[in-house]
Amino acid sequence: SACRTLLPALSRALVCPLATFEFRREVACALWNAVDLPTELNCNQGNDTAVAVNAEAVQKAILTEIILTSPNEIARALTTMLSTLDSDALNSSLYLIDHFLRRLGSTTQLPKSMPTLFEEVGLVDALWHICDNDSDESATAEIAANILDDFYEQEEEDEVDESLGPTSSGGQFQFQVPSTERIPEGGFNFGATA
Repeated sequence: SACRTLLPALSRALVCPLATFEFRREVACALWNAVDLPTELNCNQGNDTAVAVNAEAVQKAILTEIILTSPNEIARALTTMLSTLDSDALNSSLYLIDHFLRRLGSTTQLPKSMPTLFEEVGLVDALWHICDNDSDESATAEIAANILDDFYEQEEEDEVDESLGPTSSGGQFQFQVPSTERIPEGGFNFGATA
């Protein structure tokens, strides 16, 4: 009950333009603590009988409540915190982003899917930055790499046009010529007169 009361206030505090970095870090940690539930969740209903609750459904409800506050601003605030050297801010933001992507994916309550929403605010570059600057193969870099692999790897592969690069055969490189469909009629004219 207290969690439901505080979630909207914490979500708004995360995106408040007047909030300091330290305050946002604490808010991100508080939000992560609200989401980080044990796999088995029992709720006491006041009469000393515990009722088993689906922890994943509770997580999904909490995450939905957080993101619906202001989707683009929440995504931008969490992604921005990934560029910090502060491990508390980095870890809580990354864990929240990971849960948003994995638990909510393409929720019908938003006009965009979670991967698209986070990609548009620069998540892919922020994740690559984490992976590139990790020297000790930390759990944080592992999570960043898993997000890239699971949600954004296909996009990276689609951008590479293998036909434009050289191929090697027998120690010699061979360059591919574009198909004749892409060469203008009459060939190329680079301003040279014949």
